Amino acid sequence: MPSTSSPLSIGSLSTQIKADLRFLKGESDTVVHDIRSPFFAQNSSLVFLSNKKKFINELEESAHKSDCVLLMESSEAETVLAKLSFEPRAVWVTDQYNELMVELSKVFFDHKFGELVVQVDGRKLNQVEIHPEAEVSENVFLGVGVRIGKGAKVLPFTSIMPFSTIGENSIIHSHVSIYPYVEIGCNTIIHSHCTIGADGFGYHFYNRVHNKIHHIGG
Repeated sequence: MPSTSSPLSIGSLSTQIKADLRFLKGESDTVVHDIRSPFFAQNSSLVFLSNKKKFINELEESAHKSDCVLLMESSEAETVLAKLSFEPRAVWVTDQYNELMVELSKVFFDHKFGELVVQVDGRKLNQVEIHPEAEVSENVFLGVGVRIGKGAKVLPFTSIMPFSTIGENSIIHSHVSIYPYVEIGCNTIIHSHCTIGADGFGYHFYNRVHNKIHHIGG
């Protein structure tokens, strides 16, 4: 099983949503790896960009700006593109910006987390890396692809879900839940009953309804 989900093409995304979506620039086989805000843009990210100076400046400062796929409101696209100092790899436009933000967050969330093996301890599949100098107590669940660094300690009744990493010399106390794709740095202490990487309390209010925005980060 790969440690990260495979990329999605623009064409495949457009078939999984109901909201209006049109190509302004780019091809249907252009791929995107994740969905991000301008400040956190990476190579092949899908970035929602509005006509606000703060967001435009954040994208301009990104080293990956030219390799992003931008999504904008149709009414703002011409104005926003005129303000950019670079040529984006691809541009989508929509008349349903709010609806699309909600729908695409769900598509990316399901794509990243939907097929993870979370019922079987990765040690049974020989798909966990534990440094010889790390200490893992009894009654600990380690998901597929988990990495435990040198000198780290994981105490009982803790769950570390797939593809998460515990850095060197870190201590994970009992009854901690660490969700998939989380990276705990070196020399870190996580106290009992903490949950790290859970889906946040994010909602987008439109059409008089609070609509769930799924969080992709871990």
